[in-house]
Amino acid sequence: MKTYEKLDGIQFRLSRNRTKIIDCQNMVIPVYDKGIPKPDCGRGKYYDYNYKKRMKMRSSKISEICYNSFKIGIMKFITLTFDPKLFEKDFACNIEKTHSEFKLFIKRINDHYDNFRYIATFSRQQNKYWHYHMLCNFDSTVTQQAIRTLWKNGSVCADNITDTESFKRVKNYLIKNMYECENELHGAKGYLYSKNLDRDITISSWNPLQEAECDNLADLIMSGKSYLTHSTSKTIGIERTKADDITGEAIEELMPNQQITPEYEKLGFAECISKYDYYSSDISFADQFKPLVQATPKNKKFKHKKFKNSGGTS
Repeated sequence: MKTYEKLDGIQFRLSRNRTKIIDCQNMVIPVYDKGIPKPDCGRGKYYDYNYKKRMKMRSSKISEICYNSFKIGIMKFITLTFDPKLFEKDFACNIEKTHSEFKLFIKRINDHYDNFRYIATFSRQQNKYWHYHMLCNFDSTVTQQAIRTLWKNGSVCADNITDTESFKRVKNYLIKNMYECENELHGAKGYLYSKNLDRDITISSWNPLQEAECDNLADLIMSGKSYLTHSTSKTIGIERTKADDITGEAIEELMPNQQITPEYEKLGFAECISKYDYYSSDISFADQFKPLVQATPKNKKFKHKKFKNSGGTS
């Protein structure tokens, strides 16, 4: 059975280059009984709304990965397209087939390079063919021709990212590319990425296992400079306080996603509003992350000839 819990708290999001603090008031979270799995709601009343939220979460995750996993000067932005002359008709229109080719491309890269990391999004061109945009940790020594040789499927465009503005532009373009095929990604992956990428370290006061760590972070961050970046608020449902029918104890009744009406007002309900204040801190936590490295060519493997034993002793 699902119920809802309303709470106040604070969350820290530590990244390689920046620290965010979110002060939450009247945050509503669903609570499920232990042992009972979260139900599959299918395409219910809030399906489209929830999918929009999922796309927003995907965008946030892409940003986190880009900021934490790549370094200006040792990154490339690569566009990969399919040449119709190399494939049967409609091959490049089938995302399962193009994903398979893309994964083979990544396998070939990993066969030739150590420490390779990437994140990629995909969308259709005007001819309905799928194409891929990829941010990776190749430096300027890896040529466009070398990448084309490993791709094998068509054209390649590769640009070195050497400044902050270029980095922000390609990061936003990755997200834009994902949104271009938003309607086709229901129930499917929105992006592809390697396993060795970093995300923000999230520490929340409402997690019982993180309470002590949260208190320590609060003391540390208060020792530096923090400033409010923005605030948001939204109505998330209706609530009221009523007496329990048996014990007479005052209890809160919360109805998320429900709009206030005159009938509900007569019953003592009022709007429940969540508020979020977002702060940024100058305290660095870069030491919590592994150093960023570039993809490096693997040592060549030489095949030694087998020498026949002629006249010698064994």
